[in-house]
Amino acid sequence: DVHRVAPIVFLDDSELLARGDAERELGLAPGLTNVLVQLGQGAEVRETTDRCLRHLAGREGMQVAALSAIPRLDVVPEGIVHLRSTYPISRYFAAFDATVSAAGYNAYHELIRLGPPSLFVPMPRRTDDQPARARHAAESGAGLAVSGPGDQELERRLDELLDPEGRARIGERLAELRPENGAPQAAEWLSKAVGGARGILRQRARDSGAELAAAFAQTRAGSGEALAALDAD
Repeated sequence: DVHRVAPIVFLDDSELLARGDAERELGLAPGLTNVLVQLGQGAEVRETTDRCLRHLAGREGMQVAALSAIPRLDVVPEGIVHLRSTYPISRYFAAFDATVSAAGYNAYHELIRLGPPSLFVPMPRRTDDQPARARHAAESGAGLAVSGPGDQELERRLDELLDPEGRARIGERLAELRPENGAPQAAEWLSKAVGGARGILRQRARDSGAELAAAFAQTRAGSGEALAALDAD
């Protein structure tokens, strides 16, 4: 009874902003290499985000933006653009040349479909295998990955992400592997499933109605016979 669809993402290509418009809305200076750090939420996120920002901050020709709605960063390093409550961030992806991201379902599949080249930092979750997604991206050439927020290789992978040739290779691979958006597929299937369920319910209602009518008729007939017997007495 399982119906598989392509990964579901929130926005289509037509809903994304062009780079210049996205930079203006986010308050980013034009003409720089832009890196987005979006590691989600959780107790382990703050320290890892700080590690990334400290390693990336202050580089010539580069601008780093931190998306940190929960938890909010108490101190943002100098030169870092702090994005607050920017949703959906995928609308602004064209503004960025690279991303450091957690590997949750939404963020991961948005980046695999829409880009930009990313370093995935999987967060431990009981109900979500983020490390498996990150490994798949690295093994398929669709991104870079570390094993988790405490990985000692994080800074080295960040340096790899900043290499223009490396990003170009990832971008080419992303174009080759680009999945469809499963949202229309899921909507069509659900519509058919609901339509089928309604048909079943209508038929059951008709059947139940016929059974109820028959029972009512039988009850009336029985009542009539009882009344006739009383009159005879």
